[in-house]
Amino acid sequence: MINSIGASYDFTDDFSVTLSYVSVSGELTSNLGQMGSAEGLYLMGEWSF
Repeated sequence: MINSIGASYDFTDDFSVTLSYVSVSGELTSNLGQMGSAEGLYLMGEWSF
């Protein structure tokens, strides 16, 4: 199972920032379970020109 939650803020028409939290988990017999549990916090900036 993949869970993701995030928020995005537009500073201007050309620049935005997104903060996201992602969690991955699964049964040991599934493809996601073979990867093990994983989680992360991501910050992304986007600049359009």
